[in-house]
Amino acid sequence: MPRTDRARIMRAYAYGADAPVSGWDEVQRQHRLRTTYWNALVEIDHWAREQREAILAPHAVGETDTERREARRLAARTPEVRDQLRTVDQAVTERVRLARQAAAANGLYWPNYLDVEASWRVARQGRNPLRFHRYVPHEGAIAFPTTNGMPVAALFAGDSRVQIDPVPPDTWDSRRQRRRQQRTILRIRVGSQGRAPLWCEVPIYLHRPLPPEGIHRVTYLTWRRVASRLRFQVSIVVELPVPAAHLADPAEGPLVAVDLCWRRLPDGGIRVGYWRGEDGEGGEIALPARWVAAMAQCDRIRGYRDSDDLTPEGGLEQLRARLSAWVDAQDPDTLPEWLRYARREWGRWRSHGRFAALALRWRGERFAGDEDGYTLIEAWRQRDKHLWEYEANQRDELLAERREIYRVIAAQLARRYRRLLLEDLDLRAFARRDGVDAGSDELVMVQTARRHQRVLAAPHVLRGALVNAFVREHGPEAVVRIDPAYTTQTCPGCGQVHEFDAARQLIVTCPACGETWDQDARACANLLGAA
Repeated sequence: MPRTDRARIMRAYAYGADAPVSGWDEVQRQHRLRTTYWNALVEIDHWAREQREAILAPHAVGETDTERREARRLAARTPEVRDQLRTVDQAVTERVRLARQAAAANGLYWPNYLDVEASWRVARQGRNPLRFHRYVPHEGAIAFPTTNGMPVAALFAGDSRVQIDPVPPDTWDSRRQRRRQQRTILRIRVGSQGRAPLWCEVPIYLHRPLPPEGIHRVTYLTWRRVASRLRFQVSIVVELPVPAAHLADPAEGPLVAVDLCWRRLPDGGIRVGYWRGEDGEGGEIALPARWVAAMAQCDRIRGYRDSDDLTPEGGLEQLRARLSAWVDAQDPDTLPEWLRYARREWGRWRSHGRFAALALRWRGERFAGDEDGYTLIEAWRQRDKHLWEYEANQRDELLAERREIYRVIAAQLARRYRRLLLEDLDLRAFARRDGVDAGSDELVMVQTARRHQRVLAAPHVLRGALVNAFVREHGPEAVVRIDPAYTTQTCPGCGQVHEFDAARQLIVTCPACGETWDQDARACANLLGAA
């Protein structure tokens, strides 16, 4: 039956950005205030959970966890307990109001405290207690929501909240034009000076246009550190009319099933999934061996930084030994106090950053007779920084390539099929199960390799790309989750269920009917049969 209950959808447009040219100090101040406000809300959540537990715990009676949970649920419906819980909720509301007033008095701009509160309310819906956040200057976000919305065209017309300098109309006519003309300036309001706006100006790359019929809802500026540099991104959330394809009955279109896995292939690649459509077509989704080898190189570079005998500068352990020998050979009275203190402590240092900070301080506080020691640590610092940036940037590029591989495959399947069938799996359970247990050396190596393959494959990223693609093209009802029980062990031909070593045996022959299947293709066939 066609859906008519939702008239609008939300879509986020992400753009690359350079470092802000103005307003960065205020952005950092807002980021610190956001962190402080989040932690205040976490304290309120912890208090509320303790109060609720004190109210419900006496009613949690039963022999099993299921019985105790049911008893708590029934107790929460009684008038007496319900009134007590309502009192706790009212106290939470009052505490949040006071915390908001304190944050605003300290200078937290209202769009940011609204954004923090929205994230807090979503996080409270989970079962686990919320966690405090540590203030990290090189990773964060600020936001500016337009509570009532504004037309996208107003972004380019000098609005007092968020502004984008217009680009020429022919910017997206060709790749050449886009490269030449896509760079522009975004201004996001981060505060006020009296009634005048205080702007953060960010160069952004408008590689695709914003939909003119859209309604702007919120703009985010996010940043994270990759090696010694910050990477910035701007995300603009726009409300759009529901496409006509979303109003059609999803049951009328073709189906495709996708089975997730993280299986090493003979050529060195990793199979991340297998898809099969009801039209009989199918194939594997894999990360190429070249990609896996490049990720292994990142791990080797990290090892070089710890102990590298291939270069004169050496790794961290060589530096520690050589620098200790040099300092111990000097007259202590000729050494500054900060270096003598570092000598007493660096035997416990495990961070490359501590030695790098020591080198930078040494560079600014040279002293007589320090040439050999300074040359030693400075040569190490330059080499270590090179390896650090090489590793971090290559890893970042490879993760972006993996995401792009998954997105392209997801878009291709979404254009070809109308409904997506997935196993209803909690991938976190596999992460816990893949932990290394005590056992023989061979068993530990197998468990470690299996866990490493899962981390490289990141099946949750593939699943997210598939879900996003099908929801974008066909609406939320296009994704169907199916019970994964025995999808691999059941023969699609005869229905016989038989056990086998799924981790080691890819090709499976049914002992009842003799059909031979790729086990991942078999799982897809069973998903299609269950739809």
